[in-house]
Amino acid sequence: MIIGMLLTGGVFGVDAAAANPTRGAVFGILSGILYGVYIFGIHHCRKIAPQYVVAPVEVGTIAAGVMTAAAGIVLGGLDFELGWDGWAWILALAVCGQALSWVLLSISSPLVPVPTTAALMLLQPLSAVVLGSLIAGERLQPAQWIGAVIVAAIVWVVGGGPAALTRRRR
Repeated sequence: MIIGMLLTGGVFGVDAAAANPTRGAVFGILSGILYGVYIFGIHHCRKIAPQYVVAPVEVGTIAAGVMTAAAGIVLGGLDFELGWDGWAWILALAVCGQALSWVLLSISSPLVPVPTTAALMLLQPLSAVVLGSLIAGERLQPAQWIGAVIVAAIVWVVGGGPAALTRRRR
């Protein structure tokens, strides 16, 4: 799985047109590691204190927002003048795409083994890479496509493979 993540993150097979491929690869690896830590932390929080469903997600979301704002201010490029429609889309994305999905994950994660949860959660960044290529026109290198296929195959195997398709629900 780690090799698939490295390939998908662009560590091998650098795009010659990329502005700073090394920085992109480092950020990709770092985000993958921190994503795994976050998944493990959410799962662990639910095991230790099952009565707190929203609190770990709330703390993580607020911390991510503060760090993103700080980085945007320090590094530049943060634009607060989005207009009402822009802020409405940001709010809809934050509530539906992040907060609600993470609360649902927080509720369900204690019911699934940690390796399975972590493997399934890799589908979200993997789908972002693939959709970025298909919709936004990002050019993935062959190594990145190979990494995406490896990660998807491992997630399928960890999720039960062909047996999961035929298994009856209780």
